[in-house]
Amino acid sequence: MWCCGPLLQRQKVLGVYRDLLRTIRKIPTESDRRYLRDWAREEFKRNTSETVQPDLMKGREKYSD
Repeated sequence: MWCCGPLLQRQKVLGVYRDLLRTIRKIPTESDRRYLRDWAREEFKRNTSETVQPDLMKGREKYSD
C-alpha cells in the first residue's frame, strides 16, 4: 500500500522554511535579514537529500508565535 509519509514530511519542511522566513522578516536590520535569509536558503538547499526527521521539527510548535 502506498504511504503519503514523504509528501507530509515535505509539507512540514516547507512549513518550517516559511516560518523561518517570516521570523527573519521581523529583524529590523536589512543586512542581518539578508544574511539570515541567505543562510537559511543555503542550509535548506544543502540538506535537500536528508531523509531523517530532526527532533527540532517535531517540537516546532513550541517555538511558534
